[in-house]
Amino acid sequence: MSIQKITRRKVVRTDIVKPASLNPLALLSKHMALFLRLLFDGRVSFWIKLVPFAVPLIYTLTPVDWAIVGPFDNIGVIVLAYFLFLQLCPRKIVKELSR
Repeated sequence: MSIQKITRRKVVRTDIVKPASLNPLALLSKHMALFLRLLFDGRVSFWIKLVPFAVPLIYTLTPVDWAIVGPFDNIGVIVLAYFLFLQLCPRKIVKELSR
């Protein structure tokens, strides 16, 4: 059951959360800012800060090549390293810095 607030001219639904931005560039800049804040925050462990750099480096040094996928495998590894970094960072700090 949805909650509705009736105004003079229209019905406003108050239970729908609108996304802040669907613009991909705005979303990318938001994630980059969060990444940099976490990277320079002293409360995040040094070893966790190595993850976004170590994972792509290890992938680069391995002799495995995914020729079918092309350059998208490199992008996938970078995205995987970023999300692994976010998962390893303490939730409290991520929530605080993502505001």
